[in-house]
Amino acid sequence: MFVIPLESLNDFGFLFGKVLNSGEITFSAAAGISYIYGVRRGEYLSSSGGWLISTSNYKENFIQTFGIPVQTEIMLGASHNLNFSFNIFGNINPKNSFGGFLVCLRLGAVKAKK
Repeated sequence: MFVIPLESLNDFGFLFGKVLNSGEITFSAAAGISYIYGVRRGEYLSSSGGWLISTSNYKENFIQTFGIPVQTEIMLGASHNLNFSFNIFGNINPKNSFGGFLVCLRLGAVKAKK
């Protein structure tokens, strides 16, 4: 089954933040401004095809807005060659706010600026 249009959401942001480093644990937080654009499915229009291959058509709703991106990261074992980090991120905007959580395995020590 095919669905038209395909949904997409793009986010371009500029974030500024602060990093706190205690050797074994690194914490960062940032916020800024972003531009979001994409296509979402609207109301159902029609279907075509048979039981094996079919297509559903929906109205295209274009999204264009500005938002406030936010992100925090906690890195454990930053001075070791193998470490983990946990990221929480999101974008607050009037049309399509979103967020997520990311767990990362990192290779290589993080060197702090002096």
